[in-house]
Amino acid sequence: MATPNEDENQEQKMRVRIDFLEKLAQKHLFGLDLLASLGELQHGASLRKDPQGIFNIARQHLKFLTAFDFMAFFVVDEMDYEFVLQDFEPEGERQRVQEEADRQIENGTFSWALNQNRPVIVRSSSSGKSLVLHVLATKSRVRGMFVGLVPKSEIELNDAITYPLSVILQSTANALESAALYKLAFEQNQNLEEMVRKRTQALEEQTVQLKEEIAYRKLVEEGLVVAKEEAESAAKAKSEFLANMSHEIRTPMNAILGYCEILQYECKKLDNLGLMDDLKGIESAGRHLLSLINDILDFSKIQAGMMELHLEVFDIQAMVADVANTIRHLADKNKNSLEIFYSEPIGLMQSDMTRVRQALFNLLGNACKFTENGRISLRVSRETWQETEWIRFVVSDTGIGIESDKLESIFHEFTQADSSTTRRYGGTGLGLSISRRLCLMMGGDLRVQSEVGKGSSFTFVIPAEAKPGSRISIDKDSPLFRPDFVGDKRREAAVVAPLKAEPPPGEKPAVAARKSRQNSILIIDDDGVTRDLILRFLKKEGLEAVTASNGRIGLQVARESLPSLIILDMMMPEMDGWTVLRELKTDPALAHIPVVILSMVDEREKGLSEGASDYLTKPLDWESFLSVLNKYRVPHLSSPIMLVEDDPRNADMMIRVLNKSGWAISHAANGHEALDCMRSSAPKLILLDLKMPIMDGFEFLSQVRRAEEWRSIPILVLTSKELNQEERLRLSEYSDGVLLKGNYSKEDLVNQIRRFAGYFIPKKSGS
Repeated sequence: MATPNEDENQEQKMRVRIDFLEKLAQKHLFGLDLLASLGELQHGASLRKDPQGIFNIARQHLKFLTAFDFMAFFVVDEMDYEFVLQDFEPEGERQRVQEEADRQIENGTFSWALNQNRPVIVRSSSSGKSLVLHVLATKSRVRGMFVGLVPKSEIELNDAITYPLSVILQSTANALESAALYKLAFEQNQNLEEMVRKRTQALEEQTVQLKEEIAYRKLVEEGLVVAKEEAESAAKAKSEFLANMSHEIRTPMNAILGYCEILQYECKKLDNLGLMDDLKGIESAGRHLLSLINDILDFSKIQAGMMELHLEVFDIQAMVADVANTIRHLADKNKNSLEIFYSEPIGLMQSDMTRVRQALFNLLGNACKFTENGRISLRVSRETWQETEWIRFVVSDTGIGIESDKLESIFHEFTQADSSTTRRYGGTGLGLSISRRLCLMMGGDLRVQSEVGKGSSFTFVIPAEAKPGSRISIDKDSPLFRPDFVGDKRREAAVVAPLKAEPPPGEKPAVAARKSRQNSILIIDDDGVTRDLILRFLKKEGLEAVTASNGRIGLQVARESLPSLIILDMMMPEMDGWTVLRELKTDPALAHIPVVILSMVDEREKGLSEGASDYLTKPLDWESFLSVLNKYRVPHLSSPIMLVEDDPRNADMMIRVLNKSGWAISHAANGHEALDCMRSSAPKLILLDLKMPIMDGFEFLSQVRRAEEWRSIPILVLTSKELNQEERLRLSEYSDGVLLKGNYSKEDLVNQIRRFAGYFIPKKSGS
């Protein structure tokens, strides 16, 4: 049995153990509270982006460790690297805090503490109290200094207080660093956002630097989604602006040019040559203005990266002939000769025919403008270099020439050889720049060689077969740009070519399809050039024609196709024209067909006595030929042409032009109104504008083509709208042709209408 002393000892041991466990539990609870406090500190400091908020959180957690008479935070001034009192508590202790800090700075303790990444505890000037110094620093820099006064001696401040104090102040320093970096990033972001705003505004006002602005924005604003969206929005707005500008400018210009042609027609009837000259001057100025506008719009689209290539396969020689016919009057204006040379074989190419024509027209137009009483030549050849076929166009002239130091600058936009050139010859300085850029887009390039006073030679080379989405690069120093270059295949000697090539040997263009061609014309002539010229002239007049290269084939085609008119040459081998004429007039199925004789010999009386309806002599006078042709054709008035146009000026002008040409015209101001009219009377042809209120041209086209009874009606689109690839595809599917307002003359419009609804040559009861 235990004695009383043993029981007392046992009880005392138990009390000691309980005290120990209580102290241990309190210590653990303190540690847990401290950990929770530090977690809250880090979380709270990370959320605060201003130094004052970080100091407030730090003070709250420091108070948890021990009582402070005052706490102060000094921060480094970025300008002079001095320590400035930023935050302190309590409010009235500023002077006391500053005095304590100054004292430690003077005795060197403050400087020494900066290099210690731990609390530095020194005796305060206040009796029985200690001053705690702790640097606020990250791995990369010193942010400031903490100064605190505690009512304890330095001996009483053990690790249980100094260690968490160091952790708190280290977290405070990191939070200050994070806040500074956030402030710097925020300021940079603000600067970038301001830069984006200014550059977006510049995009809407300036088109020439769009690509550079976008490229710069991609570099300096990478990752800023908002900036990218704003740039795309600005580009879209600019595209819409260009499209609207095109429509708003070309629509009234089309009306001006149309009214000018009407007035010229009236003046010609009244024989008022004085006004005729004035009207021609107005028309010339209008077309010149339209050409400048087109150049500026094209250049803007190229700069904006919105120029699209529409690849197609086409005959090179036919394209060149068409350009030459258009440019010939410019050559005649300055009394220049124009020669076209081809190297065999030429054949076909795949590229954007419109852009090739545009570049070629610009170069020939410049040659005509800068040359007087001289010679202009165009040489076209197919070359092979580095396993690629290239089409090479060389435009040479004997004009004023270009100084050697200006040869590169002439390809810059709004630039000519010098200011005197602009004053004398006019122009915007965009033609060569646009041509060069178009050549580059098509995978080629444009170069020039020139000598002042002797003339210039421009050479542009493009791939014979461009592929969608691909670019074939060509070096600027390529031998293709040398005048004496001969490719991998030796070329045949170049010869002066006619405006259009002869059909390949063995081909029988005279053999027509075995169906009735009652509204066609038959051309019987052994001269291929004459046949081709007449054929092209008739096509421009909206008439279908077939050809025969001799009398025997001509009779065969006449019996197969039953044409409405025959143009007959007299001097042909094997079977001459007189024999053919007698055969025609003795055949009951052919005797009623009018025959117009075309001959080198003037035997008019004999021809008319043999049954010919008219007699013309070679070389052919086209005005006389047209007047004879008009005797055998009349407008088709059985049903009217419908004009769908919302602009009243354009509508009035076109109705007057077409009425004078013999057509009956009905008018609708929009697609909805046009559909209502068509339900009561379907037209023979529809002339359609695209941009209209209520129902635009695209919706109208869609509804017409869905209706079975209207599906076969030809629709000719007349628009001033810049068309994108998708719109071009829709129009090619639903319409029968597109004319750009302001870019066509009255004759162009009339010829297009004749193709669909225009003239027919009536049968006659006898010849």
